[in-house]
Amino acid sequence: MNMKLMLKRDKRVQTIYYEFWEQDHLDLLSYSGLEEQTSYLVIDGQYIRVLFISGYPYIASSGWLNSLVNFNHNADISYHITTVESTQALPKLHRKITELESTKRAMIRNGKIVGPEVTDPLESAMALRDKILRGQEKLFQVSIYVSLFADSLADLDKITQLLETVLASRMFYSKVARYQQLEGLQSICHAGKIN
Repeated sequence: MNMKLMLKRDKRVQTIYYEFWEQDHLDLLSYSGLEEQTSYLVIDGQYIRVLFISGYPYIASSGWLNSLVNFNHNADISYHITTVESTQALPKLHRKITELESTKRAMIRNGKIVGPEVTDPLESAMALRDKILRGQEKLFQVSIYVSLFADSLADLDKITQLLETVLASRMFYSKVARYQQLEGLQSICHAGKIN
């Protein structure tokens, strides 16, 4: 797949073609002094780590992003929201409903008490399926990325642990984007200006 980059200089437009995932000329200039490690980057002496939210609470209450937005350290947040077509979502939703029903039947068969950890998601998934089939509900894919900045690796590790603790207290789970730090940083940079 080829991508096209058009640069406008004066009244002329110069077109540059490059392969998808290949760095363009702007990337090469932007990341001079870059040191890429498994779980962090170093750019001009600044340590950077990109994390992503990998798990969300069952129910999101009002102000659910406050703990992230009000995190009292040098961090950039980027979120990407895209619509999900019902034709793509329904098969996954049917599969999840089947899994939960199977778990419920197995628990009943084994004489175990079926608790809200099974019944609540099952009821919610069935209600969501019905609303989607009636055209009353739209689905969205949400991706949240956070880049943390520090002056040393030790400070970066402390800030990372603090952020993971703060998020876990609100039932959000984050993971370090291992082996994908540069791609994560580029994802955040495209959403806004980086420090």
